[in-house]
Amino acid sequence: MNKAKIAAMARDLESAYNKGNIPVNLELIAEELGILVRHGKINNDVSGVIFKEGTETVIGINEGEPPERQRFTLSHEIGHFVLHRERDLCVTSQRLFRKPASGDFREMEANAFAAELLMPKQAIENAVLKLSADEVVSKVSELAKTFGVSEQAMTYRLANLQLFPMS
Repeated sequence: MNKAKIAAMARDLESAYNKGNIPVNLELIAEELGILVRHGKINNDVSGVIFKEGTETVIGINEGEPPERQRFTLSHEIGHFVLHRERDLCVTSQRLFRKPASGDFREMEANAFAAELLMPKQAIENAVLKLSADEVVSKVSELAKTFGVSEQAMTYRLANLQLFPMS
């Protein structure tokens, strides 16, 4: 699936349930999709999982990770649900920005979905519209807190949107 279609699907989902609120209320979106979210202890190598339990879809989030990481993981797993549930619901140990195994397009798609859902392009552009490049660099921490993501995720998103100078 191409990036534009993935981004459009994330925007549609955010618009339907979250209605532009920042930070995005992922728990509400999961609830609206009929997904149970459970925070608990998971193997340290696993950030989150999505699976079927009887007729229920469950997302498990590793409570041992920082809150911002948990949010990205939840968004990533919602991405799997939206993008891949027709094929299968899979268990994933995707780590943020770890290069997925060759050919594992589902992980790349779920990451792209998560970035758009958590940090909608329009909202990011509006937040940095009047800032110079130097001001954007100095405000990464503030932007990250506003959107409920890590500074690493915000830096990556800004760079991906060509709003942040990468050296």
